Amino acid sequence: MTELDERVLAEVDDMRERLRHQVQGASAKRTGGLRKFLTADAVAASNSIEGFKVSTVDVEDLMAGEQDVDVSDENREETLAYQRMMTYLQSLHDAPDFRFDKGQLNALHWILQGHRHTSRKPAGRWRGGPVYVTDARDPSIAAYTAPGSDRRTSRRAPDSTSASCPHCTTWRCRAVLAGRGTERARG
Repeated sequence: MTELDERVLAEVDDMRERLRHQVQGASAKRTGGLRKFLTADAVAASNSIEGFKVSTVDVEDLMAGEQDVDVSDENREETLAYQRMMTYLQSLHDAPDFRFDKGQLNALHWILQGHRHTSRKPAGRWRGGPVYVTDARDPSIAAYTAPGSDRRTSRRAPDSTSASCPHCTTWRCRAVLAGRGTERARG
């Protein structure tokens, strides 16, 4: 990263810290709606990357337990699974014994994909074969191919300071770990 990159990231961290102090100082009544909206928006945005289209308003309704939301069963399951995963992670933010490791990633994968678990595609486990992410415009094109199992560092536990998967960017990591959407296994 360049010096400019480092400076911009430091400014973002500073803004995040100031916002955190403002939000923590405000009553839950004042910030509750904002938290719900931002969580719903994050769920909707992340799932849309994987091809599941649910509006932020519908995600809010699903998270609130509404049963009469006009979305497909598949979109409902994917949305609620991702919301459960985010809630799980948020509940660990201050746990003194929390470790980000392979077991944690497997647990997150189970939360995301447990509803799709089969003996052929088990949830909560690393893929055994090659993995690639297809181009959204043309599924026959591999936009990203993960390293082969002989080079894949993901088979080892990531170190606890790593912010993302060691072999790809965060959204691609989610696609590879989740085993859904535009991600495909070859072989």
